[in-house]
Amino acid sequence: MSTTYISDGYTARGYIREARGQHGSLRFTYRPVLAKNRSAILKLVRETDSAQEQEGILAQTIAKHVESWDLKDEHGNALPVELATAERLQPTVFSRCFRIIIGDLPSDEDAEQESQEVEATVEEKLARALEDKPPVPSEQEQEGN
Repeated sequence: MSTTYISDGYTARGYIREARGQHGSLRFTYRPVLAKNRSAILKLVRETDSAQEQEGILAQTIAKHVESWDLKDEHGNALPVELATAERLQPTVFSRCFRIIIGDLPSDEDAEQESQEVEATVEEKLARALEDKPPVPSEQEQEGN
């Protein structure tokens, strides 16, 4: 779900679709960068002469704002959200993840996530419908009949 106002503690879901032959997919939960922080980050990047330092700023932003992800190494082991891991993201994924976090690029549509949300909605509707069932008669009402 998209939002126009970012409340304190708000998290969003990000998804970068697989590009066959280039990189796998990445699902992540992140705290969007606020406008004032985005301006400060981009200004710092512009004022930094070294390309490595610029990439370091982007990696720090990713590591700070991503709360969780489904990133795994070549052996299937989950990788932690930390600076060292962010610095080793495939370059296209690195760039897209940063741009999604700062609000410069929308997340790709995630059919799997949408399917899970539909299932959750159906389960919620079923639970509400079950709550609306007729009340069970009390013991006193049962004895009176």
